[in-house]
Amino acid sequence: MVYDGLDHGNVQGEALAITLIFPILATLAVSLRLYSRSLTSTFGLDDWIICVAAVVYWGETYCTYNYIKLAYIGWHTWDIPKGGYNTIKAGKYGYAVEILYNPILALIKTSILLFLWRLRGQKRNVKIAIIALLAINLSMMVGIFVATVFKCIPIGATWYKKPAKCINFSAFATGSASLSTITDAFVLILPTWIVYDLQIQKRQKIMLIGILSFGLITVISGIVRIVLLDRARNKPKPDKNHSVLFTISTIEVGLAFIAACAPYMKPILAKHVPGIFGSTLYGQSGRPSRRDYELSERARHSKAQKHTKNGTSSEFDVEEGKMETFVGSNGLVGRTETTITHDSIKASRFGHDRSTYL
Repeated sequence: MVYDGLDHGNVQGEALAITLIFPILATLAVSLRLYSRSLTSTFGLDDWIICVAAVVYWGETYCTYNYIKLAYIGWHTWDIPKGGYNTIKAGKYGYAVEILYNPILALIKTSILLFLWRLRGQKRNVKIAIIALLAINLSMMVGIFVATVFKCIPIGATWYKKPAKCINFSAFATGSASLSTITDAFVLILPTWIVYDLQIQKRQKIMLIGILSFGLITVISGIVRIVLLDRARNKPKPDKNHSVLFTISTIEVGLAFIAACAPYMKPILAKHVPGIFGSTLYGQSGRPSRRDYELSERARHSKAQKHTKNGTSSEFDVEEGKMETFVGSNGLVGRTETTITHDSIKASRFGHDRSTYL
């Protein structure tokens, strides 16, 4: 062994581990979400979209893994074998990672917004805000995707060293990431807005807001990514390959999956560890057996009142027919077919045969 005074440590193994760990965690989160949906029979469009995002995430993971190997990410510059760096193939994988990154986050955000849309039935302004954010998110997804695909003309100049007309992609990536983080912050505000007027105990309201606000993780990780990438762009290290910074995007996407699926975990805990919430939500059949939270809502559309042996219920306009909104012991909002006439109705006791949890 030749002792030349240089550091020959290698962090490529750590980079590859990060690249695989977060997609695995994301897949576990999505699987638990689907299991939760199976318990309540409420699989919807938001779940389909998160599944599509998970498939694309694994496609990005494959490209990231190969780019790290081919581009010698984690190696010191002086340790990269001469002639061993396949710049063309590595460049193609890196290009694929750039293309897939933003659509995954946009799909996750769409899933979250559609989930919140399914909880609607209270404020008209909330519905307008969700529609506006969906439109902005879709526009950004398409716009950023097209700009990334055609960042160099001809496209092949991205991996071939040839004259081309290219945008300043580092600045573009920072700008688009900033816009994405801003929309994440707006999405984060929605849960508080949605439950602000619910007539429930303060402790329960805070818990409900917390359950629906795991998106804070996405906002924080997005800000951290912007700061680190901007610092790397403005103050590049001479030995820039010896770093795991390239995996920051994988970490951000993985955390976004976890944040999007976290609100669905409580039904699973309530079923398998019922004592943790001080009540039993699921009976032996696995179906919801009782409701612990009550909800007073202002109905925005007066309808005919209906009294049943289980109490008085309230109607709101939701996506499929006239449905009633309440907060169940799983911490999420449920809905049941009912009617009302009063401007303010207290949802108290409900039968469980006609209701579903979202």
